[in-house]
Amino acid sequence: MCMFKSLVFTVAVSFIVFQSVLSEKNPLCNGQNCDKFFENYLNEYNINVSNNTIKAQYKKQFLANLREIRNFNAKEVNAFKKGINKFSHLSYNGVVSQSLGLDSISTPILGIITSKPAASKCSIDSFDWRNEGAITAVKDQGSCGSCFAFAAIGAIESQISINYNKNISLSEQYAMECIYNFWKIGGDACNGGQPSYVYYLSYINRGFPTEKSVPYHAYDDGICPLNVSFVKEAGITSYRTFTGYRDNEIACLLAANGPLSVAIFVNSSLIQYSGGIYDDEESCGPNPTPNHAVLLIGFGVDSNNNISYFTLKNSWGTSWGEQGFFRMKKGINLCNINSLPQQPYM
Repeated sequence: MCMFKSLVFTVAVSFIVFQSVLSEKNPLCNGQNCDKFFENYLNEYNINVSNNTIKAQYKKQFLANLREIRNFNAKEVNAFKKGINKFSHLSYNGVVSQSLGLDSISTPILGIITSKPAASKCSIDSFDWRNEGAITAVKDQGSCGSCFAFAAIGAIESQISINYNKNISLSEQYAMECIYNFWKIGGDACNGGQPSYVYYLSYINRGFPTEKSVPYHAYDDGICPLNVSFVKEAGITSYRTFTGYRDNEIACLLAANGPLSVAIFVNSSLIQYSGGIYDDEESCGPNPTPNHAVLLIGFGVDSNNNISYFTLKNSWGTSWGEQGFFRMKKGINLCNINSLPQQPYM
C-alpha cells in the first residue's frame, strides 16, 4: 500500500550517465556493462540486497523498466518524461505493496462543520503556496503505506504557516501510531488509512507533536506515545471534504484557504515520472479507484505547451519527480484527483 552512493560516481555524474544511456539508440547495455550499470543504480539509491535470487529478479525488472523509459521518452510527444528513480528495480505491484497507502475501503470522516468560505470561483490562472513560504520540506514515507499521514500532516503544517507564520514539522509517526489506538479498531497504519483520521486526531487533541519529539521510523509499533508535548498551533478547528467539486473549483479553494490533501490513482507511468506535466489520460482514467494520498499545493499554465496543471507534493523523497513534487494536467479529473479533496482550518 501507500508507503512511502554511487561506488565511484557522484549523484550528479551518475544521473548524467543514466540519462545518456536512456537516450542511446543502441541497446541499453550488454553483458558486464549491464551488471555495472545495475550495481551503480543499487549504490546510487542505497538499495541493499544480499539474496542472489531476489537480486536477479531486481535486475531483470530494472532492465525492463529501463527499456520502457527509453522507448517512452524517445516518442517526444508527451508532456512529461520518465526516468530512473528508487523504484526502478520494482514491479508496479512491488511499489503498490509498500509505498502507497490510501485505504479506499474504510469510510472517511467527511468533516467537522465549518463556516470557512468555499471560494469555488476565482479569476487567477496560477498560484503556488511555495511562493508564500507555506510548504514544509518534502519527506519520505519509505516502505510503509503511510501516505495518508504525510498528506494530512502537510496540510496542517501549511495552515500553521499561513495563520501563525511559523514553519513547524509535525510527526507523521504520532499520527500513524495513534489513529487506530484512538478509535480502538486495531490495524497497522503501514497498511494504509485516511487523511481524515489525522485531521480528526488534530481536532480532538487540539494540537500535535513535532517530528523531532516523535521521529518517523516507517513502521507502526502500535503504541501511541502519551508523554509528548503538543504544538497548540497544530490543533485544527475544523476540516471539510469537498465532494462533487471540479478541478477549477478545487483550485480556487486552494488559493483562498490553503493546500488540500487529495486522493489519486497511481499507475506505473506516474511511478516512473521524472518531470514535466503528467498527462497520461489513457492509463489514469476515467475515475480509477484512488490508492495514494498527496498534498495539492498549487496550479498554473505551462508557457511552452499551454497546458493547465496542478502542482502536488509527494512523500517519496526529493530524488523522485521534480525534487519530490510533480505536476499533473488540470481540468480533466486526471487520476480521479477530485474524489476526496479535504482541507483543514484553524
